[in-house]
Amino acid sequence: MNKYEEFLAFHFSLGRAVSQWAEVEGALGRIAGMEFGSHQYNRVVAGWLSIDNFRAKLQYVDTLLMRPNLSSTLRADWVRLVDRTQRAAKKRNSLAHHYCHTDENGKTGQRFILIPSRAYIKPKNPKARHPGSLYLRDIEA
Repeated sequence: MNKYEEFLAFHFSLGRAVSQWAEVEGALGRIAGMEFGSHQYNRVVAGWLSIDNFRAKLQYVDTLLMRPNLSSTLRADWVRLVDRTQRAAKKRNSLAHHYCHTDENGKTGQRFILIPSRAYIKPKNPKARHPGSLYLRDIEA
C-alpha cells in the first residue's frame, strides 16, 4: 500500500468508525423515545438530545429500561449490551480525542497515527510507539 492509499484507508476507517458510533447514539435516543410511547416520543428525544455526555445518555436510557416490568431475560440482555457499550465508549473516546500524526518514514500501516494528547513529548526511542497510539489496524478492529 502506498502512502496515498494508506492515507485514504486511514481516514476512511476513522470516518466510518465515528459514523458507526453516531448510529449507536441514535439508537439509544430512539429506545428512550419508544419507552414513553408515541404521544411523548418527541419530548423524550428532545430531552435526550440535550444531554451532552454519552455516558449520561446511556445511564438515562438504562434507568428507563430497568423497570420492574422488564423480563429477566431482557434485563440480562440489556445489562450485557450496556456493558459492551461502555467498553466501546472508551474506544470511541480514543478516536475522538486523539490527534492525527503523520510519520513519513513509518512502515505501511503505521504512517498515520492517532496519538493521545498527553503524548506530545516524544519517546526516547524514536521508533517506539507512543502508549495509547492507534494505527490503521487498530481503527479497523
